[in-house]
Amino acid sequence: MIHDITFFGAPLLLLVWLMGLPGVWRGRPKVSCWAAGGGIALGLVCAFSGMAGPRHSNFWTGDLGVGDGFGLLGLFMMGGLLAVISLAMLIVTAVIASLRAGEMEQGRPE
Repeated sequence: MIHDITFFGAPLLLLVWLMGLPGVWRGRPKVSCWAAGGGIALGLVCAFSGMAGPRHSNFWTGDLGVGDGFGLLGLFMMGGLLAVISLAMLIVTAVIASLRAGEMEQGRPE
């Protein structure tokens, strides 16, 4: 079940992040930051489900697409990769939004 949530949730969060990019350019990154934060949480849930979730016949790689999911190694790698990419998206979003907000503040007459 966790791989279904990850495979459908990650593209959905990416779509929400992309939809929030115009707000980032205007200095309001709330939607994109929440989407990137959701991606981090989803990646961590995926990675940690390898410790608590059910495992399949092959401990390391699962059934390699034949069965219903990944093994321990696949869950750690997929979840960790998703969390790292989402963290990078969050950092980029925050930096761009803060730069744009600073530019907008400097451009205002007093």
